[in-house]
Amino acid sequence: MRMTQPLKTTVAVSAPAGGGALDLVQSAQKKLAAKVWRDADLARIPDLPLAQFAYETSATLRSKFSTEEEFVAHWLAQRGGRKDSMQTQDDPAQDARFKAEWSASPDLQAEFRSLSTYAAFRRAERRGGVRIVRSSVVTASRQ
Repeated sequence: MRMTQPLKTTVAVSAPAGGGALDLVQSAQKKLAAKVWRDADLARIPDLPLAQFAYETSATLRSKFSTEEEFVAHWLAQRGGRKDSMQTQDDPAQDARFKAEWSASPDLQAEFRSLSTYAAFRRAERRGGVRIVRSSVVTASRQ
């Protein structure tokens, strides 16, 4: 007899050989959450998705900046107006699609606290910076 559970979605993260990706991510989140950010530190964040991740993860940044948009504006000022190391043009149709997806799904809204974070994730996914791993868990029981 076979019982299946729904698909679970996770994000795969590259990790050094022999290291656990989950441990790597959890370690990075703990460091970011406790980090005291100076402007020089902010200027070294290389691109917008990572800046948004830092804001989402760091209680210090969220207490200093009342909105993500305020933080991003400050981060941009520290980087001399450069959003990321690989400048890309915004695609209004793509942004509208991301907004529609996020707005229509309470699950996405729970997973991504802001539309801009979801859009950054989707852009990274489209350019191959993020890989989604889907697996189903199958359990067997004896009767």
